[in-house]
Amino acid sequence: MTPLRRELQQGREEYRGARYPGDLAGELLPPMRSRYWRIVGVIAAGSAIAAAIVVWVSLHAAMERVHRNQIAIKPTSTTVVTDDVGFATPSLGMTPTATDVSDVSVASAPVMPAMELALPSMDLSMPEMPSMPAME
Repeated sequence: MTPLRRELQQGREEYRGARYPGDLAGELLPPMRSRYWRIVGVIAAGSAIAAAIVVWVSLHAAMERVHRNQIAIKPTSTTVVTDDVGFATPSLGMTPTATDVSDVSVASAPVMPAMELALPSMDLSMPEMPSMPAME
């Protein structure tokens, strides 16, 4: 063997033989924590986000319903009710009468503009089928 080859092999053996005399990862890294708390935290955060979305959607739908069904009623004088039962029945002051119906105005929905479905530049007709030449 040549002296250069021996020197290279000796350097390779020294390099492979170099080891840390202990547990380097155990000394440098913090101790492992339990994954249980991390899983519980992720589940709690996901549940909180889902609950917030449900509340937001339900409030948004309720607000849309209120805005869509707005009814304006002119204020009228309240009547004194003497034979009110006191449970689960509306008082006479709350029930509409025939004269109250004329005072009710319902907000109308905006009218959608009319438009053609096909553009004028588009020709949607089918061309004629080519005829087969007669073989005589």
